[in-house]
Amino acid sequence: MAAIIQKEIWTDRTKEWSKEDILKLYEKPNIFQIDFSRYLNENFIQKDTKIIEVGCEAAGTAVLLNQQSNIYLLDYNEHIINIVEKAWQQKKLKANFVCADMYNMPFEDGFFDVIYNGGVIEHYDRNERNRIFKEYAKKLKTGGYMVIAYPNHHSFPYKVAYTIRTLTNRWPFPKELKIYDLRESIQGLDLEFVSRNVLAKQTVFDWLGFWKWLKWSFEKLDKVFNYEGYLSVVVLKKL
Repeated sequence: MAAIIQKEIWTDRTKEWSKEDILKLYEKPNIFQIDFSRYLNENFIQKDTKIIEVGCEAAGTAVLLNQQSNIYLLDYNEHIINIVEKAWQQKKLKANFVCADMYNMPFEDGFFDVIYNGGVIEHYDRNERNRIFKEYAKKLKTGGYMVIAYPNHHSFPYKVAYTIRTLTNRWPFPKELKIYDLRESIQGLDLEFVSRNVLAKQTVFDWLGFWKWLKWSFEKLDKVFNYEGYLSVVVLKKL
């Protein structure tokens, strides 16, 4: 039931989007998209690497990936896949566009070198995450990597921003769950925890931008407390 409700929320969020809206998003990528794409490019992508973003929506991170890789973009939302494909064609970028569900991806087992996403997994509980990672692991080569990024609720400024936005009806997305490093979600799977990294420090303060004095206060306090950044990035390896 939760998955069905989430699909409705995401589909409704993007139903009025056009190719032009996607292209505008590409003109000004978010800091966390820039940081995440750089992390992927520097650590996981070589020539002809088969890499897929699962639940790509606008593909704001993928558009910044090294085009020497073999990029796949998957989303269950046919409308968003269609307009993203048109935007990539206009920018003369290459990718394989797939409309499918992440619980049953239409690829042979062991197909990908890297499977990643950002802003997806935090909306699912532990049991659902285990089910999702089981499917990802099937499609990943032995020795391949999953790179899973999600908002860092262990960063106090972000937790404050999320709470205020939720209580004041400023939050347009499904509920987010607090996750640290995903170790509990891969138990029983052929996956090894490699690392947890944190990116995009400035983004935690940007989420507080609805009250400038609050954003300013946390930026000053950061000099003392050195808060973690916005984006947790966990790397898992297929055994």
